[in-house]
Amino acid sequence: MSPTTLTPTLASTRLILRSVALDDAPAMQQHFANWEIIKDIGGIPWPYPKNGSLDYIERRLKDSTQQELYFWGIFWHQEPRALIGVIEYKFAKDDPENRGFWIAQDYWGQGLMTEAVGVTQDYVFDVLQKPRLCVTTRSTNLASKAVKDKTGAYKIGVNTGQYQDGEQPQDIWEITPHSWAAAKSKLKQR
Repeated sequence: MSPTTLTPTLASTRLILRSVALDDAPAMQQHFANWEIIKDIGGIPWPYPKNGSLDYIERRLKDSTQQELYFWGIFWHQEPRALIGVIEYKFAKDDPENRGFWIAQDYWGQGLMTEAVGVTQDYVFDVLQKPRLCVTTRSTNLASKAVKDKTGAYKIGVNTGQYQDGEQPQDIWEITPHSWAAAKSKLKQR
């Protein structure tokens, strides 16, 4: 099972989502080594290492050969070689959290992450037939919470996560095929 066969290429109105490759490391490093992104993602070192993105991609590609992991790079249709974000889904028995994502700060506020989540959730629920997703968000990350609200997530609890400034409250969310279908219907009406 290779990462290429696990992570299919998907497309939306404005985006192409394809398996992340080692060649994407420079673009990822350029966008991700940004305090405004990293401060709300647990487990990321700061300052971000010079080879952090290459190491991360290598690890994820290796992981995807050993577990069920879908690792998409997010690209504009107009610039299909320039990575602007990442979304990944993992399904591991020892880790209840299924999804993580980020998008470059220059692309915030344009609805691109909501679009990427929509396309990938269609795949997760319609093709993979997963019964639910569990995701977390730092409680103060309003932009991430807004994406979750728009894409069918509903809050089921609160716990703590480890962030740059220590243990912080984080919200636990669930998404089901039913909640995603209802949210998708609302998104189409906009």
